[in-house]
Amino acid sequence: MQRRLAGTLGVWVVACAALVAADFWDEKDFTTWSDKEVEKMLTDSPWSREVTIVLGGPRPSRIQGGGGGGRGGGRGRGGAEFANRVRRATVTVSWIRALPVKQALVRSEIGIDARIPPESQELLSQTELYYVVSVSKLPPRFAALAQDIPAVVAETELNRKNKEPISPYDVRFFRNDADPSIQVVYQFPKTDAITLDDEDVEFITKLGGIDVKKKFKLKDMVFGERLVL
Repeated sequence: MQRRLAGTLGVWVVACAALVAADFWDEKDFTTWSDKEVEKMLTDSPWSREVTIVLGGPRPSRIQGGGGGGRGGGRGRGGAEFANRVRRATVTVSWIRALPVKQALVRSEIGIDARIPPESQELLSQTELYYVVSVSKLPPRFAALAQDIPAVVAETELNRKNKEPISPYDVRFFRNDADPSIQVVYQFPKTDAITLDDEDVEFITKLGGIDVKKKFKLKDMVFGERLVL
């Protein structure tokens, strides 16, 4: 009885582990990913994460008072009070040349179960010479930073524990066609390769004095049994 119970328990544990480990990008061909799965890959996956940034400190917001009739009342009729509001924005930090992300981008363009055109096949099969990280959905005001690329380069790096940081080779700014948001694309050399032994890597940049940081766990970025960045 104990032996049978132990065997059943072992099968159950293995089955549960398999269910936990089953991600759609491992189980399904990318051409069959749903729109929701494509969006998840591009915003909430091991290769893409949303980050909240602080755009500025508190600023006064005038709120009209509604009641009370005293002459000196701060909230009386015609009076006002000032509330402080911190301005924030949500941006996406993504390894846009990692194969699963490229697959999501191709799938979003061609539609579900569609034939892959030659130019997309070329994108998917090409060997990437750089680590390419993007920060997207930035407010339009960040476009002005394109006038001083060296300053952006100087404030950007990939950090690993007990290793020298990797500085970008190039930085470029793009305006989104669908909305006025800005995307900044950073290229990092692969001369000092990132490996699973590094455990995690943190992307750090500063844009106009505003910090954008995100740490990625490398063991989660394995695709097809190898680290894919």
